[in-house]
Amino acid sequence: MSVSVPTFQLLVWIARRARSYAETADAWMTVASRLATWQAALDDRLVEIDADRVVLTAAGAALLTAAIWRAACVPPASA
Repeated sequence: MSVSVPTFQLLVWIARRARSYAETADAWMTVASRLATWQAALDDRLVEIDADRVVLTAAGAALLTAAIWRAACVPPASA
């Protein structure tokens, strides 16, 4: 599964530190384009709500890791 830039940004944002549901709602559910990203991540089971925290699932963590590795392994564009 490839990851869109907004989804990658959401996964990185969640992975950086513990996020409450309220903080996530404020940041990702108040703008239509971000809401679509949030909903897709939930539907794809990349993130989940655990008590009042939003966390990456194993699938979300694996997708983020794979995306980072792909980005790190891409040769620089020729000038």
